[in-house]
Amino acid sequence: MCRNSDGNLFLVGGGIEGEESPKLALLRESIEETGHEIQIVEIIGKAKDIGFQKNILLVLNIILEYYTCVNY
Repeated sequence: MCRNSDGNLFLVGGGIEGEESPKLALLRESIEETGHEIQIVEIIGKAKDIGFQKNILLVLNIILEYYTCVNY
């Protein structure tokens, strides 16, 4: 969990690009969103979500993964 310049807390994350693994995507997203390199400690949970794309008939089955991390 990170705190932005407004003091709000948020989780780092985003989409997987190309053939990236979820862990590599998290490492990349951390740098993009916070400017910090992190070390992944362990996975702490997974969740399923269903997303809908507006204006077209598309349903997304999304798998979310949550990890504990520390600054590298």
